[in-house]
Amino acid sequence: RCSCGEEYIDSYTDPLGHDYQVHEMKEPACTEDGYITYVCAHCGDTYTEPIAACGHKIKNSEYKIVKSEGRYILKRTGVCEVCGETVTENAAFFSYGLDTGLGGNSDIDVKYKGGAIDASFKNGLITLSAIPDDYFRFSCWSDGVKDLIRTVSAADAVTLDAVFEYEYYNMPVLNIDTGGEEVVVLDHYVDCKVTLTNCEEDYLIAFEDAGIRVRGNASANYGDADWIRYNKVHYRLKFDSKCSVLGINDGAECKSWVLLRGDNTFIKEPVSFFMGQKLLGDEYFVPDYTYVEVYFNYEYMGVYIICDQIQVNKYRVDIDEQKNGETDLKTGYLLEIDNYYSKEPYYFTVDYDRVKLTDMYGVTYTAPMAGYSVKSEDLTSQQLAFIKKYISNAYKIVYEAIWKENYLKFDDNYNVVSAPEFSSSEQAVGNVMNIESLIGMYILQELCEERDVGVGSFYMYVDFTTEKPLLTFCAPWDYSWAFGDDTGFKYDKFTASAWQPSEFISYAGNRSSTWFITLYHADWFVNKVKAKWKEAADEGWFNAMFSEMERVSAVYQSEFGKNNSRWQSGNQEYSSGLIASWLRKRIKWLNTQWLD
Repeated sequence: RCSCGEEYIDSYTDPLGHDYQVHEMKEPACTEDGYITYVCAHCGDTYTEPIAACGHKIKNSEYKIVKSEGRYILKRTGVCEVCGETVTENAAFFSYGLDTGLGGNSDIDVKYKGGAIDASFKNGLITLSAIPDDYFRFSCWSDGVKDLIRTVSAADAVTLDAVFEYEYYNMPVLNIDTGGEEVVVLDHYVDCKVTLTNCEEDYLIAFEDAGIRVRGNASANYGDADWIRYNKVHYRLKFDSKCSVLGINDGAECKSWVLLRGDNTFIKEPVSFFMGQKLLGDEYFVPDYTYVEVYFNYEYMGVYIICDQIQVNKYRVDIDEQKNGETDLKTGYLLEIDNYYSKEPYYFTVDYDRVKLTDMYGVTYTAPMAGYSVKSEDLTSQQLAFIKKYISNAYKIVYEAIWKENYLKFDDNYNVVSAPEFSSSEQAVGNVMNIESLIGMYILQELCEERDVGVGSFYMYVDFTTEKPLLTFCAPWDYSWAFGDDTGFKYDKFTASAWQPSEFISYAGNRSSTWFITLYHADWFVNKVKAKWKEAADEGWFNAMFSEMERVSAVYQSEFGKNNSRWQSGNQEYSSGLIASWLRKRIKWLNTQWLD
């Protein structure tokens, strides 16, 4: 070091590094590991490397096949050349499982599903057979061999798995795994894991936690568990966490979804949703949908239509929703004219003041009572009374304006008062109802000849937190009882804006729509219907509908064939063709009424 403080180092020497040398060694035996211990000559540091047991070297082997819990084990017996022991060991395993399509090619995601295997042994050769279950197919063996039946030498055998896959074509495949627990009740969700495959990579769902229950009333034989076990029913699927499903509703992330069983046509609900989206547009909620093949616990359950649940939700019916415990009267209300209203926690009835209405055919009936359910998890008695009064008074305003030329309105407390500022029924009705939604929903009901239009599965909402609350029709639902001529219904008759045929009323009760019969009495309403119908014709919506029906039958022919094999549902293309033929006649007749 210099007196100035500067210093340096010369003659720098690098570290020597360890110099490990063998210190101790133990040779491995057939069933016992060996080791080598090393010691550094400089510092004494040590480490040990294990040597794996070398295993028996068996000569004069004898083989046999043993079945164990669905798989087969190749056992080998002989004398070890090294230790002299007589040894029996597992030489190979032959098993099977399901490739769901989530992982790589030929990867088994779920063991012991999708089929079975058989193995036999003779003259030193093993014959392996892959046996797919119904509605599954054999993919390959785990080494890539595609032969359904193959023979391998016992002496050269290695572990092999038969890989099965769903018998899929063009539809996504949805498996619901409840761990074997049956799903046969309406009021209880069964825990499950959901897998969605045979779809775009972005849509794959891998074992997501959810719950599932049966939904419906008559379609579930009113909850008869024994009947449900042997029949195809609707389900409600509720994920634990919000997720999108197959891009439905522009990729909306929601917990609740519906699985509709379809009928022999698999087209009634889809056509209704398709045309509802055209007629109502983006402003009013219409369920979106697609088709899936459903498996329960890896057992094929058929083709289903998966769609939005009708609920208050920012992606669905986007209205104000109060939290539990909140009691404001002026909130959002989602309502259903409901066949089974009395089974719901919150409901009321409306008698429409028992008005007598004469339709365009000169038929007169007293308006039948209808039950309304409120889609809410928590409603006070005051809120229920408030929304009942609102619906009753809204109808009174519509009826008085159109049929009596008596113009009324709501006051601040939603009582009915005189409205001298109005000079037409259109003004009075437009002050309480969203007319555009009425037009779209009416045309859809009339087009389809939906039988339940006045008493069931008919949705509407009102949101009192908006600047101008209007009663709005929305969310077309359940068109299983529609499309076709029977019990007095004819393609060349009005049915949504007229009283239903007497033959039908005698058979099923009066299910006519008091709302639409009342509204269709107004010339301005009819003129708006005609304008919307012309728009539909000019924009090619009906042609698009028929094209979609044809596409569905062509693209999903194999899937509908499988469903027919499982449920004897018949020829979908033929059944859908009958609906299309009826719709063409219906549209042609409505053109004579609504196209000037």
